[in-house]
Amino acid sequence: MNIWQKKRPGDRLTIPASVYNALLDLLNARDNYLAGGPGGTGAGFIAVRNETGLDIPRFGVIGLGNPIITPTDNLTEFQQRIALRGVAPMPGRPFGIAQEPIAAGAIGRCAVSGPTPVKLLIYDPDPEAQWAEPTQNNVEALRTYRGGSMRILWREPGDTGTKWAVATFSPNPHPLVRVRLTASLSKDSGQLVNAELLTRGDDGLYVPPTGYSTVIPVGDLSGLGFSAPAMTKATAELHFGVTINSQLYDVIGIITDVRC
Repeated sequence: MNIWQKKRPGDRLTIPASVYNALLDLLNARDNYLAGGPGGTGAGFIAVRNETGLDIPRFGVIGLGNPIITPTDNLTEFQQRIALRGVAPMPGRPFGIAQEPIAAGAIGRCAVSGPTPVKLLIYDPDPEAQWAEPTQNNVEALRTYRGGSMRILWREPGDTGTKWAVATFSPNPHPLVRVRLTASLSKDSGQLVNAELLTRGDDGLYVPPTGYSTVIPVGDLSGLGFSAPAMTKATAELHFGVTINSQLYDVIGIITDVRC
């Protein structure tokens, strides 16, 4: 008797213990693979509902918003399974890497820890730019960026265009901050000027923190050639214990982007 023979509608179904156990082993192996990530890498997965209005490709980028079910809605369900709303990706905001194509409105698995294949837009070709981050509304690829939150383990060669890569979620020793210049910054001067740290307000715009003001020296030491007048908002990488012109700075910002 062939215990693996398929049944027809109306046939009597008797499942031998060996078949039942084999099915359990198969399901357990599948669950272990999914929990382990691509190739058993140990990546952490969560469920994300795609609310971007765009189809997300496999290994595409999706921002992470509020839980689909909050503790107020149903505490038991909230504790049982992590499921977040997927929003448009933004620099400096939480994001995941889709592990399967996720159509607009559908729910899919996204990696939020560990290594995963990704596509990279070569934004900063410097060999030291071994980090990546999302760009605004780009669900196809991350961009290379020294202030990013994914460490690039390997990428295809080339200094332009989009490349396949392997990257892992990892704390960055040079986090990004938003600042507002208090003096004009001259192009290619290597000078340092003071800048006020900004925080994100309720409307999503960056504003001075309520009740206090924090000022740090910043400069364009990235080699990208920025110049900007006073009151310009900029993005800077935080560096610690940096010596510039024989002076040691506990905290300094290296400008990576300016927006007048």
